[in-house]
Amino acid sequence: MTDDSPTKPFVLRKRSIPDRLRHASQTLVKVVDQIASGTPGDHRGTLIGTSFTLDQTADEIEQQQADTASEYLALAQHTDTTCEAAVALDRVRALHTRNEDADYCNLCADHGDIGWPCATIAALDTPTDRCAACGHPADQHTEADEPVSVGQCRTCVAQGDEDDAGHDYDPPKEAS
Repeated sequence: MTDDSPTKPFVLRKRSIPDRLRHASQTLVKVVDQIASGTPGDHRGTLIGTSFTLDQTADEIEQQQADTASEYLALAQHTDTTCEAAVALDRVRALHTRNEDADYCNLCADHGDIGWPCATIAALDTPTDRCAACGHPADQHTEADEPVSVGQCRTCVAQGDEDDAGHDYDPPKEAS
């Protein structure tokens, strides 16, 4: 007699770290109870298997900690870069000061640029078009290759925001 019933596939589900630790702890308690009560069994094999599970779990925790440390380092470096850029802008602004008596830039007047604001200060004060979705400049966004997909923000990608990087440029809303 043949059994034509379909077999169900065996699915191995990986447990979360807390679940694996709880399971290992429960297994160790059972083995200790069995040893204490004199129950025969393959205690050595169970202990070795549990030890292997704990070693794998510890390795995974170490990898997650290393990944987290790398993410914090990248964030700290980005913050340092942002602070350096702000300090550099402050230095540029300190060079281009307004002569209150004649209404011109003290630095640029030496080069024939008379008027205030000078071209440098005007460029610094001109707002760039920023994306309403992420706040990054418009020129950091790429267009989608096909109509059903979305573009990508290069700054979001560089900052590690892979999940949020996939969006088209969204112009700021007009103030009413």
